[in-house]
Amino acid sequence: EENRKIIEEIVNNFQFSFRDIVPSIEVKYIKMAFIKDKPKKKDPPKKVKKPPTPIKRDLEYWLNLMSRFGTALGLIFAAFMVGLFGLLIFKKWEKSEKSGDDSNQSITMTSDEKEDENGGQDSPFPSMLGDDGNKNLTHLDGLERFSFLFKNSEHQCLLIIKKWLSEARKTQVQALKLVVEELENDFLIEVFSKLSTEERVEWKRLISFTNLKATDKPFIKDYIGDEVISSILSPQVVEDYQLSELLLKLSPQMAIDLFKQEKKFAAFFSNVVSATFLKSYFDLLEPSFVNQVIEDASEMTMDEIKSLVPEVKVKIEQNLGSKRFVPFNDKVLDLLPEARMENEEVLFGTYLKNTIEFDEFLETAIKFYPQALILNFSDEIFQQVISTFEREEMAKYFISRGDQMNQELDRYALNGTKARDMIGLEIEKINEDQALVAQILENKEVIWKKFVAKSRQLIQSDKDLQSELRPELLSWSENLRSKNGLDNNQAMVA
Repeated sequence: EENRKIIEEIVNNFQFSFRDIVPSIEVKYIKMAFIKDKPKKKDPPKKVKKPPTPIKRDLEYWLNLMSRFGTALGLIFAAFMVGLFGLLIFKKWEKSEKSGDDSNQSITMTSDEKEDENGGQDSPFPSMLGDDGNKNLTHLDGLERFSFLFKNSEHQCLLIIKKWLSEARKTQVQALKLVVEELENDFLIEVFSKLSTEERVEWKRLISFTNLKATDKPFIKDYIGDEVISSILSPQVVEDYQLSELLLKLSPQMAIDLFKQEKKFAAFFSNVVSATFLKSYFDLLEPSFVNQVIEDASEMTMDEIKSLVPEVKVKIEQNLGSKRFVPFNDKVLDLLPEARMENEEVLFGTYLKNTIEFDEFLETAIKFYPQALILNFSDEIFQQVISTFEREEMAKYFISRGDQMNQELDRYALNGTKARDMIGLEIEKINEDQALVAQILENKEVIWKKFVAKSRQLIQSDKDLQSELRPELLSWSENLRSKNGLDNNQAMVA
């Protein structure tokens, strides 16, 4: 009721601007019966789960089972796949073995055939054949074949080694390196005991110049195996181990000298040496002389060849007798890396006087590039070497050069360049510590040897740089030859 009065009073107090017309307001109340209280929300009816169908119930069962035993099932499946894959590989291997046995039948002789060929004697390679007589060298890798050959035919194995030492091609030197790296010490001691001191020294010298990568080893093993098989299957014209050994000691130049003494020696050599040796001889001869040798060799009979063997052996021994072997040459190779510059020239001179092949001397000079020539590096090469130093080491090198420091700095970088400013700051920093400067000057010889070692490493790794330096090295070698009183026929024979 009070609310109604308040509402009426408010409505009556309204003022309307209708000029003289005054409205009369009558307030009435009506009952709003259509407004009802909102009904309370009822909870939605609960859904009743229907029982799963038989198919859905079986699927859920198997899925739950697989989730519980998934790891075990995965392992079983993986084992099955591995077994299947292994079975396929085994069948493929078995098939290749059968085909390999068929292809080897042409070179695998039965025991009866071997008796006929060897005059009823046992095979010279008994341990290479199994008890059943069917095992052959194709089942062994190159180094195993090499070991078997030495145990069963020592002379043939030694001839292979002597051939490698004599020809010294890249693959042969790598084979010598691999033999040393892979075979047992006891085997190597036995092999070395059968070689002369000179041959052992040459072996050491050759492998010291050779780097053998892991990726090269399979190829070199195959090469060694092929050499062994070739030595067994290729018959020698003359079965004379002493002659074979003498021929392998003979350099191509010595052989040429013998050819020029008597042409029959050229025809003899053409019949008994390998094609590789023969090519090296022919490369040094005039084409017209080679043609005559070929004609003479084709007309020489086996009886003539055998009759010349004693005379050829004497001639070769006479020529080899003029070749001096000086054991100290081996020491020179050990002394050169750490030699002082003042002693280096004498060591090189000693090595040159006692080295018959000039190419061998040049190879050594490239490896231990003379310090006197390192001092004369062009600015470009000097910059390549010095750039391999860390900045602090570089600064110490320049300080160690004493009075020549500014001259060497100019070779590295000109004044005003960023590189010169940076190294200058490093040098100033070191100069603040006088004790450190004194230590650097005291150890200047050690720092110089480090520079020399880095220079030689760069030369060894860069064939183009070796070609660039070769003319200067040849000129230096010629001066060294003159100083040691060697004539044109000494040392420079190759």
